[in-house]
Amino acid sequence: MSSIKIESVVKDKNRMGECPMWEERENVLVYVDINAQKVCRWNAVTNEVQSVSVDARVGSVALRERGGYVIALGTRFAFLNWEDQSVTTIVELEQDKTNNRFNDGKVDPQGRFFAGTMAEETEPGVRARHQGALYTLFPDHSVVKQLEQVDISNGLDWSLDCQTFFYIDSLTYAVHAFNYDEHTGKIACRKTVYKLEKEEQMPDGMCIDAEGKLWVACIDGGRVIRIDPETGKRIQTVKLPASRITSCCFGGKDYSEMYVTSAYDGLDKEALAKEPQAGEIFKITGLGVKGTAQYFHSTARRWPGAQPGRVESIQVWLDLKAVLTLPKALEVPFLHWDLNRTAVRNAEAFPKSWEAEEETKRLIRKIFQWMTQLSENLWDVPLYNLSLPGSHDTMSYCLDKVSPVSENESKLLKFVDKCAPCIVRPIIMKWSTTQVQNLTEQLNAGIRYLDLRIAHKSHDPSMDLYFVHMIYTSVSVEDVLWEISKWLQSHPWEVVILACRNFDGLSKIHHCHLVSCIKRIFHCKLCPRDVVPTLRNMWAKGYQVIISYDEVSELTKHFELWPAIPYWWGNKSTTKALIQYLEHMKKMGRPGKFFVAGINLTGDLRYILLHPFLSLKTMTLRSLPRLNVWVKQQCPGTKKDCTNIIAADFIGDNDFVKNVIKLNKKLNSPVIELNKKLNST
Repeated sequence: MSSIKIESVVKDKNRMGECPMWEERENVLVYVDINAQKVCRWNAVTNEVQSVSVDARVGSVALRERGGYVIALGTRFAFLNWEDQSVTTIVELEQDKTNNRFNDGKVDPQGRFFAGTMAEETEPGVRARHQGALYTLFPDHSVVKQLEQVDISNGLDWSLDCQTFFYIDSLTYAVHAFNYDEHTGKIACRKTVYKLEKEEQMPDGMCIDAEGKLWVACIDGGRVIRIDPETGKRIQTVKLPASRITSCCFGGKDYSEMYVTSAYDGLDKEALAKEPQAGEIFKITGLGVKGTAQYFHSTARRWPGAQPGRVESIQVWLDLKAVLTLPKALEVPFLHWDLNRTAVRNAEAFPKSWEAEEETKRLIRKIFQWMTQLSENLWDVPLYNLSLPGSHDTMSYCLDKVSPVSENESKLLKFVDKCAPCIVRPIIMKWSTTQVQNLTEQLNAGIRYLDLRIAHKSHDPSMDLYFVHMIYTSVSVEDVLWEISKWLQSHPWEVVILACRNFDGLSKIHHCHLVSCIKRIFHCKLCPRDVVPTLRNMWAKGYQVIISYDEVSELTKHFELWPAIPYWWGNKSTTKALIQYLEHMKKMGRPGKFFVAGINLTGDLRYILLHPFLSLKTMTLRSLPRLNVWVKQQCPGTKKDCTNIIAADFIGDNDFVKNVIKLNKKLNSPVIELNKKLNST
């Protein structure tokens, strides 16, 4: 473990600093000063502290998916718009308990905001017992009471596998765990995880690290402690230069820094003289462990009361900073979405001229691309009966020339690479690179199936994951998932399928970390596997991501993960042999749901030695005309010999994507009616 360093980073003293959280997109630490009735932000680059004053004591703050924050203040939930400092009340609770207020809160993996209440002291050290409760604010603004007869509702977080909810009611002097149903948000079956010792004083705020261990702030104990929830043992203590330690979170570029809030309210003059840093915010580095990012509070997606698939108008915020009202004739499904996380403003109706309508159609095609341009009849066909273009080994465009060879490769290759890297590395790069377009370019080109081969580098003590194809990529899995999420935010009607596979070197804890990362980044965009994945269904519920996951043990834990998608890989070096293989697989019959027909050629060792001046790219480009002819002959649908996803190498060098999408026009009315009947049953 590296040397631990503690420094004060926010010297503006807080009466009751609480609920810190790292906002990655702004590089700021967000927190509240409860007793000063303020929400604050400290900029890690400029060292500037900004604040917004509110009209009641504010117990907690969390990020919103569409920008701004959700806060719990007084006894109400509200939205805070940081730009204009406005507060919009969502719902008010416990109006019969005038001495109550909200305290700590946090967003769960599905975008629900959990926050609890407590009774204020009537005089120092005196408060009414069992007056508080724990509530959940759902994306549709409904509220559920999870617990009652709580004293001081405080720290909370969720296990990495999203099966357990950890919770602190401070006057129990303990950390508790509940069974957690991620699908419904319900908690049940309380048990004690850890009982604080006398010198640790009272538990307050809490967070979880990337190894699944809990960090608990000890108010009046002057420390944070690390707890193993599986063994119920304290495994680390970090003491700080203030006694009233209130909460903690991880942050910084790679979430390796811990931020700890404190308070000076409750200290007399003598105590304040001994603790000149009381109320400041501290940064701890050198802990040897990283944390996880905060989840975003979701916003419910809504269909209007109009006929399904037809609306009077839709407002869309465009990059050109204007709002268009789209004509009814476009007949596009309504999804209230803010592409730039800025409030959608009212606008006058778009002029109903032919030129205006055509211009509107052009803009819609540009923004939403090809899925919304499919015939409306196809919106009710499951995606596994449509034709979808995919990229084989999606991330191989960014292979790292200096990375080690994957542990899964042969000992001979690793030995030769070690002895003569100047000869072997160029050959590896020529035959392992299957794409030249980057991720965003592939998505913009129309690719909707991404082949993600995930690995953990051997001898790497971190939790960082990369992609692999003989050697590792230069970009991490988490960075790529964020890039996909960002693209989806600006293309809210497009759906992508992410095939997570290979898993070279991943242990159980790496899988927990990866799934947690996927849920944190996509959360409410993830389509559960019990949903029939038609475009209309997914648009209605705001689903944009289907995750197929090749590790079976994880499927039983997470309803958002879909089973591994079969991939027809011919392992052939000639076009003729590959087509013969694909036709043989078609005669065997298509799988019931998603599957991939790979039109990618493979150069084995013999082929590579016989063709020293070729590369996978030249080999592929030579075969494309004939392979594209085969693609054009295919048909999606439910029949035995139908295709679904077709994946290729070097997708930007030909008309492959266009040809695959065009296959959807072959779906005739009987097929569509059959799909409607199947979906209705």
